[in-house]
Amino acid sequence: MNDWLAFAPVFDDFNTSGLTIRTRELLQQLDTISVDTTGTRGILIKGDSIRPLPGTENEVQSIFNQFDEKGKKALVQIRRNANEAFIKSGELKNYRLLHFATHGFVNTSKPELSGILLAQDTTISEDGILYSGEIFNLDLNADLTVLSACETGLGELKEGEGLIGLARALLYAGSKNIIVSLWKVADKSTSDLMIDFYKNLLEANQEKQEFSQALQQAKLEMIDEGKYAHPFYWSPFILIGK
Repeated sequence: MNDWLAFAPVFDDFNTSGLTIRTRELLQQLDTISVDTTGTRGILIKGDSIRPLPGTENEVQSIFNQFDEKGKKALVQIRRNANEAFIKSGELKNYRLLHFATHGFVNTSKPELSGILLAQDTTISEDGILYSGEIFNLDLNADLTVLSACETGLGELKEGEGLIGLARALLYAGSKNIIVSLWKVADKSTSDLMIDFYKNLLEANQEKQEFSQALQQAKLEMIDEGKYAHPFYWSPFILIGK
């Protein structure tokens, strides 16, 4: 089982090339991962431009470096390589920790149409949106999935069923724990919080990783540093699990 797999579409139309980063430990395995090489068209969703997320690239690269320094097996898919086809390839089940640094959106009236944005139009058969209904069909074996995006913890509350949305879809797909957000989050502060979260997680160096403790510590560090001490920046992210 590999350690960490991350996706960051970035949505930077000034640089649409794909980038894949692998740790030395992962390179020692037989590499059978296929990388999509088709072109990327203009970044549009329903006529609206997708706002670039430059902080997500720094986020995943900084976290990758932490795993690499610990000799862990990590893989990062950036820009057009952070595509829907790769996610549906079945590769995700080989990773303990999954991380999506991107835009998220919620449809409260039709929760199955909530989703996260991926690289746009990188394949003929996919639309670049991983909908909640599609997440249900994924085969995950993750101890933790992190949705480093906006409003990913929201959904529709149905009597007798509970909250229906991205979080429920991930749990159904096989993720044991998830980290999601309750409102729109800022790019830079979210990047800092996630980097600190994984730093705390890796420093604990425990066989049974305490995700809640690592997240709480990252929030306290953000408060102590002062720049992003307001609850708007750190409180939207919650852990569903333990």
